Amino acid sequence: MLCDTSPNSKDDGFLAFLRLIGSLYFKKHITEFLPEFITPGDLFKDVFHKCSKLTLKEKHCRWLDIIREKVQVRVSYEDQIPPSVTALKLHWLRSCLVSQMYDQATENTISLPSFCSYGYRINIEKNLEPQWEKESHMLSVQSHVNWLLRGCKCKKGCIKQNCRCKKANQKCGPGCSCTNCQNCSQYKDKCINIEVEEDKVLNFQHPSDSEEDESVSSDTE
Repeated sequence: MLCDTSPNSKDDGFLAFLRLIGSLYFKKHITEFLPEFITPGDLFKDVFHKCSKLTLKEKHCRWLDIIREKVQVRVSYEDQIPPSVTALKLHWLRSCLVSQMYDQATENTISLPSFCSYGYRINIEKNLEPQWEKESHMLSVQSHVNWLLRGCKCKKGCIKQNCRCKKANQKCGPGCSCTNCQNCSQYKDKCINIEVEEDKVLNFQHPSDSEEDESVSSDTE
């Protein structure tokens, strides 16, 4: 049942997988839910009662979102937060593909569906690789990390288009070291401590970063 991807299953296997993962995170961080909810089932019933107009899948997603929000308060790093529904769906599909392989392990020949329909994709080098999230979400996360870690260094108020933040149509953020900023966000002066490995930061650099640094330097003169 857990790995049933047939049209007749109506996502039963995937929803069971969501309940399994959500329950594990609930129990690990149970103090965030007490005393209102003692078990994952208590929270589940509450969501079903308050969100009666949602579909069964939407109720499961809402239940997991609540757990994600609660866990986020306790943890220090993003990778400790429960994966999104999309990420879990892709992981579940890959598990289903492996299950299909094992089911045919004793056969002389096996028949498998397209890997790209089961949580994989073809990268620009024409190699098969796991797809961890929606492309749009990955780009959003990358942009947010850049905003947190790699800001501008302008000295003239960030009013010119050669300010990398202004050029990207976004407010200056925690990663900026600009002065007399006229492009401030509400988070500009708040201290946000983020520990990352240097190579991970470098992986999020845009190819045009070196060009932006040159343009920023002209603004700092």
